[in-house]
Parts: sequence; C-alpha cells; structure tokens
Amino acid sequence: MKSNSLFNEQIHLQDAELFQDLTAAEIDALGEQMPVKEVGAGTVFYSPEHPTEVLLFLKKGRVRLFYLSAGGKAFTTATLESGTFFGEMTLLGQSLYGKYAEAVTPCTLCVMSRDDVKTFFLSDLRISYRIVESLSKRLAETEQRLADFAFKQVPARLAALLLSLADKKSVNNQNESVSS
Repeated sequence: MKSNSLFNEQIHLQDAELFQDLTAAEIDALGEQMPVKEVGAGTVFYSPEHPTEVLLFLKKGRVRLFYLSAGGKAFTTATLESGTFFGEMTLLGQSLYGKYAEAVTPCTLCVMSRDDVKTFFLSDLRISYRIVESLSKRLAETEQRLADFAFKQVPARLAALLLSLADKKSVNNQNESVSS
C-alpha cells in the first residue's frame, strides 16, 4: 500500500460528496494519514472467505458488489463509481456480509480501519452528516429497486434501471467537467 501521494491525485476529492465540505488543506491533511491501495481491473479484493472490518473509499475507478451462489452464479447488487464509500463497517451500518467486491476498472482505494473512521470521519460533523446523507440516499435507492421488483414487470424494471444509470452517468459527467 502506498500512502498520501495518491490520495489527492487523479480526482478532486472536494467533488466527492463525502469531502465536499472540507477545505483543500483539510483534505491534504487527511490524505497524509490514509493508506492507498491500487487494484487492477478484474481483481476480487474482498470476499466472504477473508472478511475484514474496513471502510473503503473508491477514489478512482468502478467496483462491482455481488453475491455468488453455490453453483457459481453471480448476482450483482451494486456498481459503485468514484467518490463512493463502502465496506464492512458495522459502526456505520455498512456491510458486505456474504458479498464480493471486484474492480471493474483499475481502482484506487483508500482503506480505513475502524479507528481511522472514528478519528477522521466521525469526529468531524461535516463528514458525519455526509455519511448519513449518503446512507439515506442508498437506502432510498434500494427500497425503490425492491418496490420495482415487487410491482413492475421486467420491461418496466429494465427501463427504470436504465433511466437510473443514465441519471448517475449524467451527474458523474457533470462533476468531471466541473473539476477539469
């Protein structure tokens, strides 16, 4: 794992929802203390066979979260984009229980222990607020997907999913053009 030098490169962390309320100096100070891990495309870097309590911040890249059946069939539950946090951190209500995490593209991840999260995130009300906001948004999206599954036919579910993905892509493209 590399430290600090990769933390604030390649993506402007001020544009990530989690850090948008911090100053550049605060982000740089945080970066000095966060370990960074590079993961190649196609690499499964988290599995139920080797669970660890870590919170991951996806600085760059795309990650797929999925379950694997006993027969080897994968069920993707989420595709995460740059600027997203996820992981096995019961302290924040985050759980990968039974899930795998795979880098869809080359990824840069900031890896945080429980102590890191307490020290750097939960002690700052601005970041704590953004964490709650992000978790609430994810819960609403999950509930909507569940309702779609229960009440809509396959073509309507597919249309809703495509619209949701297009909206996310549009927001990501806007963020990239603003930070360029």
